[in-house]
Amino acid sequence: MANKLQIKRTTVTGRTPNTTSSGNSAFIDTGELALNLTDRKLFSSNGSSSFEVGSNLTSLQVATTISANGSTGTAGYVLLSSGAGNAYWGSATSTPGGSNTQIQFNDSGTLNATAGFTFNKTTNNITIANTLTVTAISANGGVGANGQSLFSNGSGIYWASSSGGTGAVTLYEYYNTYTGNGTGTSYTLSQSSTTNGAIVTINGVTQQPTTVYSISGSTLTFTSAPANNDLIEVRYQAISSSAGTLAEYKRFQYTASNNQTTFTGADSFNNSLSYTPTYEVVYVNGVKLANADYTATTGNTVVLAVAAANNDIVEVQSFGRFYITEGDLSFTHGNAKSNTATTSNTSQQVCDQFSATTYRSAKYFMQVTDNANSEYYAAEATVVHNGSAAFISTYGEVYSNSSLASFDVDVSGGNVRLLITPTAANSTIKTIRTVVNV
Repeated sequence: MANKLQIKRTTVTGRTPNTTSSGNSAFIDTGELALNLTDRKLFSSNGSSSFEVGSNLTSLQVATTISANGSTGTAGYVLLSSGAGNAYWGSATSTPGGSNTQIQFNDSGTLNATAGFTFNKTTNNITIANTLTVTAISANGGVGANGQSLFSNGSGIYWASSSGGTGAVTLYEYYNTYTGNGTGTSYTLSQSSTTNGAIVTINGVTQQPTTVYSISGSTLTFTSAPANNDLIEVRYQAISSSAGTLAEYKRFQYTASNNQTTFTGADSFNNSLSYTPTYEVVYVNGVKLANADYTATTGNTVVLAVAAANNDIVEVQSFGRFYITEGDLSFTHGNAKSNTATTSNTSQQVCDQFSATTYRSAKYFMQVTDNANSEYYAAEATVVHNGSAAFISTYGEVYSNSSLASFDVDVSGGNVRLLITPTAANSTIKTIRTVVNV
């Protein structure tokens, strides 16, 4: 019979040899072998600890290199599986999805991309074709306060309180300059404005409206002629559209402390500074500063390039005011509308009307012109209806010679009608109507 070579062995799952207790049956000496038949693991000892030998290892220590599929790999490669039991060295980079410039994302465990989500490495711009959902937007170091809007100053974005208007309007800022000749008092503006709707400076010094100048339509008139070579600057705004929500024109005034450069928050009248960048003008002691003399980019802070002296008056003017030249205004509970009508006889006729279903009451300002005799009349009226009848109260009549019209109202065809009976056949009636919803 052939001889058999058997080594220490066990069938106990999870059992491993030890090297510390020679009296224990699980003890193995240096170089001795022990086999766990159930776990199919072979162990040996280096005298201080035991370790697995051969295949089916739970851990593996490699002193130098690992060869897989006849190769030791290239720098940066990782050990990959073919899926059929073979290992090989290869690149860990997966094939990107989509096309060039498209941003990669995890699509159920696979890299994917879409034409609606791209990155331009030249401009560093990310383009998202559809909706972007975010919890907050940080701009200029903050996420803004409640009610603030996101603005651009041409080179970046920032949060600030809105000082402009809203609505379907286009707001334009106009800047006209002239040179005085010592005799001329009248100058033609590029657009119409009003005396209080423009800022006029001479050699950088703000001029007093009405006292020093007046504006009628597009004509600027000085009470005294500016001197020869005086620089005259006029800033004003106008819109070229329809409905809008008016925002006020603002002035903020601060009394500076010595060497103060930054002005923000409450001014001398406890008004908190707010403006739209590039739509502001800054003055120190009544002298307008050039754009290079201050920084105003945040919407709530102005920083002077040269520090102010003690008790200097620093004024910031915000262009938040504009004029509606045409169209209607819409409000939460109504609207305002202007209308013009002409007559060819003196019989009672309709000069304005509004929906009885939509609106319950109205206030009118009426102006009547007798075109043949250059006579004028103005009055106000309040109107209310109950669906079948309308009622009017006319008051505040004023005229140049005599009353030019009488007014009445009725309900007809679902509308409340303002009726005029003029005293002159050739009359023009202009109305401004404010209505309140039912």
